[in-house]
Amino acid sequence: MARTTCWPDRGCRDSQVAARRGSAAPHRALCFYEIYDDEAAHKAHGESAQFQAYGFGDAIPRLESRERVFYETLS
Repeated sequence: MARTTCWPDRGCRDSQVAARRGSAAPHRALCFYEIYDDEAAHKAHGESAQFQAYGFGDAIPRLESRERVFYETLS
């Protein structure tokens, strides 16, 4: 299982990383799936020092493309 970057005390309920079947490194297609308590928790995560350092400072610049899609959970 992949290491996640979810902090329940900061409003993150779940975080998973999945690779598309048949895609191989170094050009592996990945999906990051995260569930937050609310929009404010998601915004706080994006503004955190960790995300600024590892997301914008490392991971995001290495992406070939990036698409963000937001969903609401059904209950």
